[in-house]
Amino acid sequence: MKSIDTDYEYIVLEGSSYEVGKMRGETLKNYPGDTKYYYNLFKDSDIPLSNKKIKYIRKVYDEYCPGLNDEIEGFAEAFGVKSDNIVLNTNLFESNYGCCQIVALPCITKNSHVLVGRSYEYTPDDEKKLSICRINGKPAHLGFAVFLFGRYEGVNEHGLSITVSAAAPGVETSVNGVRFWVAIRSIIENCTNTEDAVYMLKNMPISSNSNFIIADKQGMAVLCEVSCFNGKREVKVKKAEDYLVSTNHYTIEGMKKYNVAKMNQSVMRYNAAQETMNKSIPNVSKDTLKKILSNKLPHGVCCHYYEDGLGTLYSMIFDLTTLDIHVCFGSPNINGWKKYDMFNEKKGSTNIKIPYVNEYPTAFSNFWAKCD
Repeated sequence: MKSIDTDYEYIVLEGSSYEVGKMRGETLKNYPGDTKYYYNLFKDSDIPLSNKKIKYIRKVYDEYCPGLNDEIEGFAEAFGVKSDNIVLNTNLFESNYGCCQIVALPCITKNSHVLVGRSYEYTPDDEKKLSICRINGKPAHLGFAVFLFGRYEGVNEHGLSITVSAAAPGVETSVNGVRFWVAIRSIIENCTNTEDAVYMLKNMPISSNSNFIIADKQGMAVLCEVSCFNGKREVKVKKAEDYLVSTNHYTIEGMKKYNVAKMNQSVMRYNAAQETMNKSIPNVSKDTLKKILSNKLPHGVCCHYYEDGLGTLYSMIFDLTTLDIHVCFGSPNINGWKKYDMFNEKKGSTNIKIPYVNEYPTAFSNFWAKCD
């Protein structure tokens, strides 16, 4: 099979919120094919974007993610556009992404550390921008960007991490509020431990059908499953005793009734991760997580089904005890891992080309079939 290159960006931002936004805008000019998507998406669109909606969401940003509006203003100045036109303010698009997320507590890890692993699966044309942010007055954090300013996951300098997987892929929510990518950004910039993060997640107006694993270096970890169906928001929490795994369906009792988009492939990835974790106890290590993330189904969670929307775009491992962070761009089945330091990496933007190879699942219909 022929490999195809796809572009990633690695960027380190620092300064005030406004300065970070302006730098983000200036560096984005190096990617002319991307620029208009972030600030001009609806110029020729029939999708209504009222001033009332923008005013509401920007007010929510001020309350739950202070500084985000300043960042947007700085970005808008870099391009000489109105800040209300920035795509993050649309607050649209419930994502159809796939993911796997894992946390292992010290009681089962070989080095007695808190270890977190995650993979992100989607199509190659998705946003692929790894960001380190060091904003004045906020904890430094690392995570991949959503609409530049949101985050698919995050780990901060306090040893708090939050990862996400779609619980009902492609199913639109029916309540107003912020999407998961702003919820993650808010938590990672305003919380220092799992307890505070859970409190914030429960009390913010979130609009998402998502599973979150939140963990901290003190050894507390939880799975939070969020549903927004029929005009009602529901959040259930399960505390980790030794480890937790989550893919693209609900697993907590009381939430399973919302499994309207549960597919066999999600169960397969969930079972593969659990099987390796169970076999590795009490010596779970970074290598254990790498094995889960790097091996293709049915022995791991790595997928090369890019044209079908389930290709591994990146994988990450966080040691929350030491803040060792390892990232693999693209499939870890064919690409290597690199260590990142959120404190000492130099400011700037770097383009990285990573190969991928498209494949198709065997038993195609059954792989994508919905299940109970």
